[in-house]
Amino acid sequence: MKATEKYDVKNEEDFQELMESVDEELCKKGLLIFQRPLHAWLNISSRFGLNLVAPPFKKTITEGSYKGDDLTNRIRQWFDNKYGDKLKFDPTWKMAILIRGDAYRMRLPLILGAVVATCSIKNFGKLKSPTIGTNRKLPEVNILNLIDDITKEYIKNLKNEELKSIFDSFRLGNDARCELEALTDNVLIQQAKGDIDAAVSHIFTNPPQYGLSKWSSLQATEKIIKAYIEERNDKFPFGHDLKMLAEQAKNSGLREIPEIVLSLIQCPAGVRYGDPKVSLVESIQAHQACLDICLGVAKQIFTNMRSKGDVTLIPNKYYVGGDGNHTRCISVKGNKANMMFFGEKLLVEYVIDKKVWAEYVGSDIFAITQPLEERYQKALKAKAEKSEEAIRKIVPYKN
Repeated sequence: MKATEKYDVKNEEDFQELMESVDEELCKKGLLIFQRPLHAWLNISSRFGLNLVAPPFKKTITEGSYKGDDLTNRIRQWFDNKYGDKLKFDPTWKMAILIRGDAYRMRLPLILGAVVATCSIKNFGKLKSPTIGTNRKLPEVNILNLIDDITKEYIKNLKNEELKSIFDSFRLGNDARCELEALTDNVLIQQAKGDIDAAVSHIFTNPPQYGLSKWSSLQATEKIIKAYIEERNDKFPFGHDLKMLAEQAKNSGLREIPEIVLSLIQCPAGVRYGDPKVSLVESIQAHQACLDICLGVAKQIFTNMRSKGDVTLIPNKYYVGGDGNHTRCISVKGNKANMMFFGEKLLVEYVIDKKVWAEYVGSDIFAITQPLEERYQKALKAKAEKSEEAIRKIVPYKN
C-alpha cells in the first residue's frame, strides 16, 4: 500500500498553495472543471490519509480549521470561488427534430430506471412531476416540456400524428443515448458522441450550418461502425465510405444496415463548404438516421462484449451490472472481484467471479457516480471509527 504524506496545512496560505497544486495536477490529467471538486477531495483525503466524508455543504466554516468537515467544505468553497458557473454540468443530451418544417431542439434528460413518457398538451408547461417515483407510481416525463422555445399556443394546435412523431423521435434519441452511455470505455464511441452533439449544434447556429451538421452525422456513423469492426479485432480502412464500412462490419457479424438509411447520411467532404448544398430537412434526416444506426450498432457491441467475457474490472471504478444497478469495484484478486452495491439505505459488499465480469459495463456519468462515491467514503470513515472504538474497548489508551 502506498504510504500517505504528512498533512501540514495550518493556515490559509498553506491551503491555497495545496489547492492550486491539486487543481493544476487534475487539469494536466485532462479532468474537466466540473469533475475536479470531487477528485480534489478524493486526492487530498487519500494522499494524506484523512478519511474525509462529504457532509451537507455549509457556508460557515470554523475559522482556522483545516481538518475534517471544515476541510471538505473549504475544498468545495475554493472551487466555487474560483470557477463559479463553470462548475455547472448539464447531463442532458440534445437532438434535433422537425415540426411543420421548422427545426426544434429537444433535450434528452438523464433517466435512471423507468419513467412514464407522454406527449400531453393538457400538462404542457405545468410544474415538473416528481423525479422519483412515489407510492409505486413511476415519475412522468412530458416530452413536450423538453422542446426548447416552443409555445403553449403552438403546442395546443398539434395533431395526433405530429405528437406521435415527436414521441417516436424522443424514444429514438433516448434509446440511442442509453446504449452509447453503456460503452464509456470505447474511444471511438466517445468521439462519435461528440460528433452527434456537433450535428445538433450546427443546425441551430446563426446562420445555420446544415452541411457541417450532415458531415458530423457522417463522422458519428463512421466511428460507430468502425468501433464495431475494432471490437471484432479487425482493422478498419481510413475513409468515409459508409457502404464499404457497413459491408465489412456485416462480414464480421453486424446485422445488415439498409442502404437507404446509409444514403441519408452519406455525403462528400464538399458539404462542409456548401458544395453540394444541404437543406434543413436533409441535415435532420441524416442526424436521426445516424441515431438509428448508433442505437443498433451499440446494442450489438454490448452484446458481443458480454458474450466474450473479456471485460477487465478496475478497482475504484463504477460499473452498471446486468440488472441496471450501479456498483463500485473495490478490489480485484485473480479471478475474483469485490464489488459494492448501493441500496436505498444499505451498502452491500459482494464477490463476483470473472465469468460474469462481462455483465458489468463501465460508467463515468458524473451526476450518478459523485453521490455514490460520497456515500462510499462516508461508509469507510464510519467503519474506521467503529474499528477504532472496538480497539479502545479492548486495549484502553494510556495517558
